[in-house]
Amino acid sequence: MKVLRGIDVASRQQNATFALQLTLSYLSGGVVVSTPTHSGPIKQSTFHQQLDPMWVDVHTPAIELRQPPDAGTTFTCAVKITITDNAGSVIDTSLLDTQVLRLG
Repeated sequence: MKVLRGIDVASRQQNATFALQLTLSYLSGGVVVSTPTHSGPIKQSTFHQQLDPMWVDVHTPAIELRQPPDAGTTFTCAVKITITDNAGSVIDTSLLDTQVLRLG
């Protein structure tokens, strides 16, 4: 997942952390299923690589599907980021990205 490199730099400068919350939604048996996943604080060790001067690639935990998806279903993945200061106060929570995917 792409995350602005500046978020990582600023969090380290301010002794803050950031966490990602992913929500994956899809159809199973004709019913929408949502699987929320919270990544916990992102640490430098989870960065896979710097993609360019603005972006880093962050590895998040694998998402386990609670129910099997319908054939040809569309998956919608929404990602929120929460930035917390060193005192534990939330500085910002915002929608980071939404992607829609369909398995081939």
